[in-house]
This record gives sequence, C-alpha cells and structure tokens, in this order.
Amino acid sequence: MSTADTLKKALRDAATSLETISRLAGKVYDGKDANGEPIPTYMGHHDEVRAYAASRAGVARAELAANEAEKAMSEALERVIAEQQKEIDRLRLMEKNNNERWQHENKLVERMALAVFSVLNHPESPECHFELKQAVMA
Repeated sequence: MSTADTLKKALRDAATSLETISRLAGKVYDGKDANGEPIPTYMGHHDEVRAYAASRAGVARAELAANEAEKAMSEALERVIAEQQKEIDRLRLMEKNNNERWQHENKLVERMALAVFSVLNHPESPECHFELKQAVMA
C-alpha cells in the first residue's frame, strides 16, 4: 500500500471517528439491545470522549508508522538490489574481458602452431623461420 493510500485510509478512519464522537458525545445511552436493556455509549463524560479519540488517533499513528517502516524497508531493499546489480554488471564485464583475452591468447597459440608446422614442413624456407620468430615475439 502506498503512502498516499495509507494516508487516505487514516484520514477516512479519523473522519469516521470524529463522526462517531459527534453523534455519541454527551449521551449516556444509545438505544436498547435485544433484551430491551439500554446500551452504554461510554461517551457520556468528556474523559470518555477524549479516551476514544486518543485510541483512534493511536491506531492511525500506528498504521502510518507501519507504512513508514515499510517504506524504509523498501528503500533499503532497493539499495541492496542496486548494489547487487552493480556487482552483476562488474562480473559480466570481467567475464567479457576474460573471454576477449582468451580469444587473443588462442589466436597467438594458433599462429605459433602454424609457424612451427610451417618450419617443420619447410625447414629451408627463410619466410617460415621469420614467421616463427614473429609468433614467438608476439
């Protein structure tokens, strides 16, 4: 639930509580139960009205505090995810660089092997010996 939704819900609850207070404040009884007994409203005295209002305000504050904790947890989770993504990107780059290095090394080894076989097949050829020197120095 977003902060705006939580705030709207808290405001709706507060409005309902204020309506309840305005309807019941100062009344000792509000109707009768199934047995015909008067039902106490517990708002006949201003202390009872204050206690009810304080309890409803406490509920609203607790809900907002829970939402703030959820938001803080969400922000922390987003930071952790961002750090993990950064590490994943770093590892992918390292893997790409390693692959490129291996491809380069393999080309050098292949060039050396070709030069060695050329010299073995044509021991009198100065071009083959030159290619072998170049491959060794690379």
